[in-house]
Amino acid sequence: MLSKEVSWTLWGFFLAHAALFVFTNIGLLILNLLAFSGELWFLYVLVCWVLLLTLHYYLNKLFISGFFLKIRDKILDRLAK
Repeated sequence: MLSKEVSWTLWGFFLAHAALFVFTNIGLLILNLLAFSGELWFLYVLVCWVLLLTLHYYLNKLFISGFFLKIRDKILDRLAK
C-alpha cells in the first residue's frame, strides 16, 4: 500500500484530469455546435478521452492498492533464486 500522501496526490491528478475532461469537452461541444458542418466531430474526442480517463482511474486503483509493488517483489524474488 502507498502512503496516504501519495494516494491523495494520485487522486488529485486524476481529479484534475477529470475536470479538464469536462471543461474541454463542453468547449468542444459548443465549438462544434456553433460551426456545425453536419457532423458531431467532438464525439470522437469525447470517446477517446473517456477511454483514457477510465484507464487513468483503474491504474490509480492498482497503484494505490500496491499491485505493481507486489509484482515487483515477485520478480525480484525470482531473480534472487
